[in-house]
Amino acid sequence: MCSAKDIYTLLKGVYTDLKDEEFIAYYVCKRSNDVFKTLVATILSQNSTDKSAMIAYKNLESKIGVDPDSILNSRIEDIISAIRVCGLANSKARYIINAARAFKKGIDFSDCEKLRQFLISIEGVGDKTADVVLVTCLNCKAFPVDTHIKRVITRLGILGDKPSYDSISQFFVKELNRDELLDVHHLLIAHGRRTCRARKPLCNSCVLRNCCEFYNKLDKSINS
Repeated sequence: MCSAKDIYTLLKGVYTDLKDEEFIAYYVCKRSNDVFKTLVATILSQNSTDKSAMIAYKNLESKIGVDPDSILNSRIEDIISAIRVCGLANSKARYIINAARAFKKGIDFSDCEKLRQFLISIEGVGDKTADVVLVTCLNCKAFPVDTHIKRVITRLGILGDKPSYDSISQFFVKELNRDELLDVHHLLIAHGRRTCRARKPLCNSCVLRNCCEFYNKLDKSINS
């Protein structure tokens, strides 16, 4: 069975060509060092590709501005129009406005757990969105679990047939340090996109196949 460290080490040796723009939250935080902008970028990426979320973010930035005052001084219809390309624009516009109102009240950035509670108190911000912001822009010990990561970990079988968000997150948080958590988060997403795909996964070229229950069963069925 692969440990969290094994997964990190194996994937790190394969995905050496990752680009910042493949991960919108990382791209935005690296360039702005702004928690609110990173949160907005992450909200835009919900149920959307990072590519379309990036277009929506840049539209919002150029037409309205990505800061609490600009958001609160704009009509929701204009926000919806700016971000429509990434889907669920009506809901996401409302969530962004909610976030702007919350950030205007002031935030204590000194405590990661309090920050997490603050973030998930905002309508439209769940565990994954909060954890993305925490690990990407605030150097907190958190591990976000998206659909790609859940698929990879479920197929590996290391946490049972139906691992929960918390069980997957804690599996990595307990073993890896802060810098490794952000790195392996990106590596697992890349692995899910490129190799451990939802349809027609490339099992024979997968660096994790020796500790993968899905591959083991597939191999046995072929050779039986």
